[in-house]
Amino acid sequence: MNAFPFRPATNTRFSKLAASLLLLSASPLLAAEKDGLLVDISKRIVARNDHATPQGVGNMEVDRLMSLKLDVTNKSMKDLPAGKAEYIVLIQQWGYDEKHSYRRYEGSHNLEAIRAANSTSAFLGEFRISGHMHGTSDRHVDQFAAWKVIITKGDKKVEFVSTSRFDALNKIATMDSSHSR
Repeated sequence: MNAFPFRPATNTRFSKLAASLLLLSASPLLAAEKDGLLVDISKRIVARNDHATPQGVGNMEVDRLMSLKLDVTNKSMKDLPAGKAEYIVLIQQWGYDEKHSYRRYEGSHNLEAIRAANSTSAFLGEFRISGHMHGTSDRHVDQFAAWKVIITKGDKKVEFVSTSRFDALNKIATMDSSHSR
């Protein structure tokens, strides 16, 4: 008599599903190919200074410095000239009044020339992520809301966005920035 009520086939299906979900959660924020460029963009923690708070069990202050990591691979048959990666990053910030606002960061990074079938990497900006957690809830922690990266190589511009809502969120972030001045 089997002591376990689950059939082995069910456990195998469950383990395959769990493994595939784990792989998806570790994947980049964006991996896309356009105009001969294969681009991977992911969030990276540059510095971390999180610490438990004395106000109670399960509370934690969050203080991180994050960046976007850009990996660009030349999939074309021609060498690409040196170029530039321009970025706009929108961070959703939580205030003490339980409402969020958006902070807009922008900048650029020079990219080296990329030979055919080779790649290059760069870190785009540094963004302060702060807040506090109640147990595992990250509701009061700043979050990446959206971003746009424009890669210029020679006279070509290739645009990558994290969400179709980027333009609407960017408009809100621009209004939030003008009110905070």
